[in-house]
Amino acid sequence: MPQSLQSSVLQPSHTKAVIQASMKSTGGRQRVWCIVESDDDVEVFERFFLAPVVSVLPSTNEEGRRSYHNVESIVLDLYAEERNPQVFGIRDRDYTSFSAMYTCPANIFLTDDRDLEMMMLKSSSVIEDLRSRDPNFPANVSLSSDVMRFLGYLRIYNDVKQLSCTFKDNLTKVSLVWDNSNHYIYPDYKDRLFSKFQDINATAVTRAEFDQFIAENNLEDKTNYDICRGHDVCRLLCSIMIKKQFSNPKVIFQWMKDSYSFEAFQQTSLYHDLVDWSDNRGLTIFP
Repeated sequence: MPQSLQSSVLQPSHTKAVIQASMKSTGGRQRVWCIVESDDDVEVFERFFLAPVVSVLPSTNEEGRRSYHNVESIVLDLYAEERNPQVFGIRDRDYTSFSAMYTCPANIFLTDDRDLEMMMLKSSSVIEDLRSRDPNFPANVSLSSDVMRFLGYLRIYNDVKQLSCTFKDNLTKVSLVWDNSNHYIYPDYKDRLFSKFQDINATAVTRAEFDQFIAENNLEDKTNYDICRGHDVCRLLCSIMIKKQFSNPKVIFQWMKDSYSFEAFQQTSLYHDLVDWSDNRGLTIFP
């Protein structure tokens, strides 16, 4: 039995192909398509759009991979290959603000903050929900962000200088900054992170050069929401909270997702940019 449009949308094997196939029908051409990076992003954003009008899909390519790059390429391809598609993409801002080389493509919109997790952690509704689960949660979010801020500096340096450092499973190990036996942040966590960065980087980097980069780019004037990677913060937060019920980053993300309100989203520049985009096309995509 042929799959329905709904089942195809919910379980795409190749997002661009699903949209192009759907656009062959009248209903598919009338639908608005939102491409986001991952399933997590789908879960957050699809709650806010008008369900009968907007379909939110992850950026799955032919190889089954998803990324910010796929968000941009799928949207760009659809505008190049289809006539007046009603398609837009949402991706994490990441560190594009620090790169003179990056230009955001048309019909692509960026999160206000470094990524979706940091954008949600900025919301009072999320922080209050976390506080209700443990009064120490907000303070530990702040502590995690302060520590992971230095890791963010390293990520920005790596991006801007186009170095080859692989952070996953190297610099993202909580054990680099957290003593799990005695439950405290290592006082020399910056030195420990920078030393590991030097060890795995093919290009020699001195601490003086790195500190100069931070100063020249005014990184210390930026907020934690601009600098920190949300996944890094949540991973460290799981250890700092100590209690078993807080030990899974996916559980914390679920709490954040559930408590992130439409009212909070309406306060973002992202929301207003999407309203402008839809108004210019005579579309209504929000309730």
